[in-house]
Amino acid sequence: MSLKKQLILNHQALLVEDDPIQQKIIGTMLSQLGYTIDIVGNAKDGICRLQDKIFNLVVLDLGLPDLPGEVVIDAVRKCTRNSDALIIVTSAHADKKNQQRCLHSGANTVLVKPIYMENLEKVIYPSLQNINKHTEFTF
Repeated sequence: MSLKKQLILNHQALLVEDDPIQQKIIGTMLSQLGYTIDIVGNAKDGICRLQDKIFNLVVLDLGLPDLPGEVVIDAVRKCTRNSDALIIVTSAHADKKNQQRCLHSGANTVLVKPIYMENLEKVIYPSLQNINKHTEFTF
């Protein structure tokens, strides 16, 4: 097992995604990276889960059915126990304006779907050193 994957072992990830296919794909990739994952299908459930558990990573779909993704970003940053979590926003329709809005709201990065393992690794592994830097990745 690589040193990077060993650093992730026992880390918790919250995946907030309404599409069951994307839940499966992204959830599998996060598991392969070593994360233990909680998956919820909407923003309200994601916000509730933040109150129950400490997460190292939040992967968030921007276009959720109940509330905008920015509301979840704000909830993560305001939640004392999860305020330092790495936030990766995903979207099939993230134009430059939406990407900047997410970063300004407190997301660490925005990935445009489809999401690939290499893209997750490029975002997650450097964050193990310093999760407070905001970096924009568009693949």
